[in-house]
Amino acid sequence: MISIPGYRIIRELGRGGMATVWLAVQESVDREVALKLLSPQLLVDPTFGERFQREARIAARLHHRHIVAVYDVGVYGQSHYTAMEFLSGGPVMPD
Repeated sequence: MISIPGYRIIRELGRGGMATVWLAVQESVDREVALKLLSPQLLVDPTFGERFQREARIAARLHHRHIVAVYDVGVYGQSHYTAMEFLSGGPVMPD
């Protein structure tokens, strides 16, 4: 199981080609978040981790009602992660 200090992982929400998103609790403020973790296989090329972090920091500066808020971004060991606002109710785009 994945472990990121300050977050309690609840369950997997989804998986894509570059990352897996987990439902987690940000323990410092007791709120549910969508915790996105970069796939470890991509770290053979260090530019993927750098790009993942850069994109998360850029997204954190955006504030709009149609964009989820980014609460935290970081690296723990080999895990690159972004903690975002969790919106319940399923995918935002129709299948």
